[in-house]
Amino acid sequence: MYDTEIAGYILDSTKNKYDIETLALRYLNLEVSRFIKKEEKQEQLDLFNMTEEKSSFDKEKSILYAYCINKLYQVTMKLIEEQGELELFNTIEMPTSRVLAKMQYNGIYVDKEELVEYGRKIKSEIEEKVQKIYNLCGQEFNINSPKQLGKVLFEDLQLPVQKKKKSGYSTDVDVLEKLREEHPVINEVLDYRQLMKLNSTYVEGMMPYINNETNRIHSFFHQTVTATRKNK
Repeated sequence: MYDTEIAGYILDSTKNKYDIETLALRYLNLEVSRFIKKEEKQEQLDLFNMTEEKSSFDKEKSILYAYCINKLYQVTMKLIEEQGELELFNTIEMPTSRVLAKMQYNGIYVDKEELVEYGRKIKSEIEEKVQKIYNLCGQEFNINSPKQLGKVLFEDLQLPVQKKKKSGYSTDVDVLEKLREEHPVINEVLDYRQLMKLNSTYVEGMMPYINNETNRIHSFFHQTVTATRKNK
């Protein structure tokens, strides 16, 4: 029926923090940190591992949070109604939060073995691309280093310089796209980068987020993203 973060977002979507401490200070003039002792930042809550006994810090924090939520409910709902956004809160934002909660809890199934095998395939293709690039350039170098790649392309292979910065030759994708017809190594470098991106983002990047209990990735959906405005 009520969420402090969503209420704070509706009242002012330009802020970047909507935690209870921030909202309590803003709307209740209450500094939460004064009433509870500090403790080291804890890890993100694991929805499937909640058996640990609560510490005294957690208990104190829970009591104070319950008090703040009650007071924030009274203050923010009145302000939301005054702004004419009560229907938005009740019929759109709160129902959406329940949908997102279910999506997070259900997660997205990932076949870990299949992902590992896919990673092996990509790494094999990456190694093939590396050897092709070395052969076409006549030397070995760090392909991931823009400085070394720039030297090989524009000094050793004498390809036409498209853009130069203080740090050296630019080797971004726009530059390389313009050089596709100049030398066969360009296509290999672009393919290499795409494979590296696939491996880092969708194999090695996803692997740590697979929950061992459910074999699913339980994403965190942010409903209160800071609004941005463009000047006309």
